[in-house]
Amino acid sequence: MTGYHKINPFNCYIDNLWFLNAATLVFALGVFSGAFSLRYLNSDHLHYYSNIISAYIGSPSISGQNILRTSFQYNLFFYLILFCCGFFYWGYLVSFLLLVCYGASIGFSVGLLVLLLGLKGFILAVFSILPHNILLIPALLFIVVNSVTFSLSRRTKTRITGYNYLSKMFALSVLVLLACLIESSITPVFVNWIINFL
Repeated sequence: MTGYHKINPFNCYIDNLWFLNAATLVFALGVFSGAFSLRYLNSDHLHYYSNIISAYIGSPSISGQNILRTSFQYNLFFYLILFCCGFFYWGYLVSFLLLVCYGASIGFSVGLLVLLLGLKGFILAVFSILPHNILLIPALLFIVVNSVTFSLSRRTKTRITGYNYLSKMFALSVLVLLACLIESSITPVFVNWIINFL
């Protein structure tokens, strides 16, 4: 039949896998760029960050309630921007840019702790950054994939229903919330234990 386009039902899974690989690569690029940016810090910057870390380590305790509020506000803001990007024609570019920024923040944080504290900084980074990011990073990767896929559906004329998009994003928001709870309840316990140990 003339003008008939046969649709392969597996194309959506292949495209999502491609976008997931692309998102992972973009995130890794962000981590690398964040760590590499430490090369451009001068002595004044290092002294400033060293004072902040020393004050952080020297604090007797870390308030889980304050961490929960800050984590929830930050991650909710990040999530809402990615969610809204799916509704815009060029939103996929913003989604990838935000993923680079998040990766850069992790790379910079870990690199800075290792640069200033050596092995102790690496141990502190593992216990302060890794626990909640075990859930948060995969969740953000899939959030970006869904946002990018829904955004690009306007260019490729792919039929993706709004219900499908909303249901997936809602499910992923639960993982983000769980990551916030881990960051506010489990991570402080690890951090306080590591600080006392170091």
